[in-house]
Amino acid sequence: MFILETLLKNGKASICLLEGWKKNRLARDIGYYYRNLPIYAKVVSNSSLSNYQKLLKEISDEVKKIGGSGKIHGFIVDIDFYNHVMYDPDDNSITIYFATSTNSGRVVYKNLNNCLKKSRLEVLGRNREQLLSKYNSLIKKKELPILTGKKCRINTKKRGVKAKYRDSNVMKKFEYLLDSGIVRVWEDEILPKEIVGEVKTTRRMLEK
Repeated sequence: MFILETLLKNGKASICLLEGWKKNRLARDIGYYYRNLPIYAKVVSNSSLSNYQKLLKEISDEVKKIGGSGKIHGFIVDIDFYNHVMYDPDDNSITIYFATSTNSGRVVYKNLNNCLKKSRLEVLGRNREQLLSKYNSLIKKKELPILTGKKCRINTKKRGVKAKYRDSNVMKKFEYLLDSGIVRVWEDEILPKEIVGEVKTTRRMLEK
């Protein structure tokens, strides 16, 4: 947890939690955050977010097995720069899709085989046959339970994918805490009510 303290023009001190280059203003005194830091970290680590992270790593491992990137950011695992697998914690499903941006150019595939065969991506095109060969080999060995829809349902609908980016962005903020123990985002509603009072949660994923 990295906190930056600055002196304002009115002479008062201002503290911000650093989220990479981004500065998030903190409303309470610095002692409050350091006193409650162990509790905060424990609550997040014991929440459903931790289980989601474990599953995302399993998806990442399967993607890497076929020769893909496997990079995790939020609820999204990259096959490469334009092809992705998105996990939806609401219904334990995955969506395999191609996208040129978060706003447009999205194509959803009914399975990974179709993605590898039909994706319009040039980078994937260079390795298409190699990825398909590994994919088919691993299917025969039953080593891709998630990507083949055995462990998670495969969503084939484009509708709703864009909205899931919001949940993915929330998850991404907690990745550093789950993976490295570094707090880059502070949400008071995560803490027990006796510490912060009656605060309505805005993080429904923590309640599952």
